[in-house]
Amino acid sequence: MVLVHELRSAFYERAPRTLAIAMTKATASWCATDSKTVLSSDDVRESIGWLCKRTTHHYFRSVYINGHKGRHGLVCEQTQYKYLGMDLAASLLEDHECLPAEFDGTSYHLIVDPESAGANDA
Repeated sequence: MVLVHELRSAFYERAPRTLAIAMTKATASWCATDSKTVLSSDDVRESIGWLCKRTTHHYFRSVYINGHKGRHGLVCEQTQYKYLGMDLAASLLEDHECLPAEFDGTSYHLIVDPESAGANDA
């Protein structure tokens, strides 16, 4: 029996202020605790070091194919876009210009994969 079936995301839109504040707290929390071990590698520091150096980020939330707002978010270094299509979001994630954030029912948490972030993309 399937109890919960999550729809696919259609795109990402700029997060509203309250959601952006929640993702800001997740970013600050990650930078204060987990970043010290994850950012110890030069490769990782070079690819996602912007996360803890910048004071302003751009926050997006997922929108499902049925129009409902999703539980996933993105924390991005900088972007001039108001909306991100799935292809652009995937490219920004691959280039480490955005990091995923996940809502656990209480708060947002950043999902940082140090192996992926430190991978040699050349």
